[in-house]
Amino acid sequence: MRDGIPIIGVGIQNLRRLIGSPKIKFGAPNSRRQKEWDNWAKSVKVGKVGKGFNVFVSSYVDSLLQNGFSAAEIVPYRSRSDIYALLPISGEIVVVKNTDDPTEFILAEHQPMEPEPVPYPIQDWIVYSAYEAEPENPYGKGLLTGLPFLADILLTVFYATGRNWERFGDLKYSLEFNFPDGVNPKDAQEFIDKTQKSWTEAMSKTRAGKVQDFFGTYVKVSVVGADAKQLEMEVPVRAILEQIVAKTGLPPFVFGFSWSSRESMSKTQADILTSLIDDWREMVTPAITHVVDWWCRFRGYPLDYEIVWDEVSLADIEGIANAELTNARAEGQRLQNIMIARDLEEQGYIEPEVVQSMIEARKKKQGGKTFKRATKDSDGDIDPERLPQKERDTKKIDRIARTFENAAIRKLKSIRERLFSFMEERLAPNKSAKSIDLSELRSVVEEEINDFLTEMIASSGGQLSIYDALLQQAAIAGFESAIEDIRREINPDASVTSRYDPGATYARTLRSEGMARVVTHAGEIRDACIDIMERHAAVGDNPEQWATSLQRELGEQLDAPRWYWRRLGRSEAAMMFDRAAEEEYALQGIEFVKWIIAPDACDVCRVHANKIFPLRGSPRTVFDTHPHCRCRKMAVTIDTAEEARQAGVLEYFDRTNTPRKGVKNHGEDTHPQKHGSEGDCGRRH
Repeated sequence: MRDGIPIIGVGIQNLRRLIGSPKIKFGAPNSRRQKEWDNWAKSVKVGKVGKGFNVFVSSYVDSLLQNGFSAAEIVPYRSRSDIYALLPISGEIVVVKNTDDPTEFILAEHQPMEPEPVPYPIQDWIVYSAYEAEPENPYGKGLLTGLPFLADILLTVFYATGRNWERFGDLKYSLEFNFPDGVNPKDAQEFIDKTQKSWTEAMSKTRAGKVQDFFGTYVKVSVVGADAKQLEMEVPVRAILEQIVAKTGLPPFVFGFSWSSRESMSKTQADILTSLIDDWREMVTPAITHVVDWWCRFRGYPLDYEIVWDEVSLADIEGIANAELTNARAEGQRLQNIMIARDLEEQGYIEPEVVQSMIEARKKKQGGKTFKRATKDSDGDIDPERLPQKERDTKKIDRIARTFENAAIRKLKSIRERLFSFMEERLAPNKSAKSIDLSELRSVVEEEINDFLTEMIASSGGQLSIYDALLQQAAIAGFESAIEDIRREINPDASVTSRYDPGATYARTLRSEGMARVVTHAGEIRDACIDIMERHAAVGDNPEQWATSLQRELGEQLDAPRWYWRRLGRSEAAMMFDRAAEEEYALQGIEFVKWIIAPDACDVCRVHANKIFPLRGSPRTVFDTHPHCRCRKMAVTIDTAEEARQAGVLEYFDRTNTPRKGVKNHGEDTHPQKHGSEGDCGRRH
């Protein structure tokens, strides 16, 4: 059918081009892994004469469109270190074998001199796809399904038309003689013979390119079959072609047909075509994933990548312009959201990961109006007089946390460099990865992690550890903040009385629990590093594959998780800041504090907004709330507390019955779900 009716071939080719070939992305565009894939995708052999991954995808899609199924074979190098070629398999020889197990899928092929189809030896290296496959028909349905009947009719019309034109192009003439009455039969026969000779000479001259007239009496010349009625062709042929075009799902003008005065596509038609192409792409994507997975396995890479298809659009110019305008508006809104996020993040009230949900939540509350930064008059739960000091406190904590985070990441990078150096020393080009002593490998990782922990949490010789420096700086900031609050509210001449004592009960408790978290996470990093290196050693990867994989995987373990250390630093600093401020309040004789919330506070923290608590009966930041909590306690006078008691906003918070939410793992949720709502910090933290 495809050879006999060109329009079918055109439809398959155009649909194949619209489906296209995807891009495979492995992280950064200039990463080593991405470059290796790009080079391989350009040079891999496809069949006997093809070259390139895009050529393979095009051939695979063409077979899938035509037959309803497509198959190919992955051919690796003998060393199984890479894919040597991708071989398309002819649909005429592929067989899906029936087995007793309905879930088992075995592919085989017809081979000469073999009575039964022979299964492929390694089924995992066979790529197979079927479009709209059914239990009784694992071969799927191609574009040609349902067209044989129409194709037979169309071919019959074309064949008959061709024969008619052969007749009209090579005319057969009939000479009719009408003699008058009384003519002698002998004379009549002689006249006929002469006329026939003259007609033959005239026709032969005509075939030779010369013109010779024919003259005859009593002779009538006519064309054989000229009076026959010619059958109508345009209407039935168009009706059949419409069925074929509809089967492809493409618009008529793609085939060159002008069946309407305005050959273009409406938005609805474009959406339908886009859905069709997306449907075909979904059927092809598992096959592409199959090939890319094996490429990663042969080279020792993890199976993390992204398959990206180009956008499909056959809309009119006006539709494209409108789409670009919509995109421009969306980009403007995105930039506005970024500005809002920057504004709030500078205050330290929210994290970048949750800004979008906050913006959407605020827009819903404001009936779609633009979100604005909280001001003195914008939220009754925020104490306007305390906001400037609270902003300064938040910036202090963030600055201390960043110092802790940068120190931790710097130490982890040095571990990575040490491990790479260790591998380079033992992976000479002529050695195998199996020659590495795994016990020595473990000892190196253990040594590096122990050195990391020593610098992070162990103080010696008057030199504070990184974690001890974090606590000390946070405590001093808490003392100073408490005195600033007291000076403004109660005693302008107050001065700092406390001195940071690492032996104090609250300091020892926070230090012990925080160090336990550092040790736990360091142990997780150690186990992950050993697992990665032992895995490559166990399978005997060559040095090049080993180094390439370690570069990425160890990078993920040691360089990427900055957010963990930032979260840990902020939470630990906030807890120490709060406890230190509380100790200073106690020494200064402060008995009551007010809970000051952040503009983006969650429902749990907002419940306590502007309420008065006894000093030792108040919520503790982070410890009783959640990681990243930016709410604060600030001193109030006894008169203010009495007024609060009379107004019913003087409360007592029972610390003994409060679960230690989020302290064990700063990444877990920190409130009961019933208190939170979508977008609030009670669930996002």
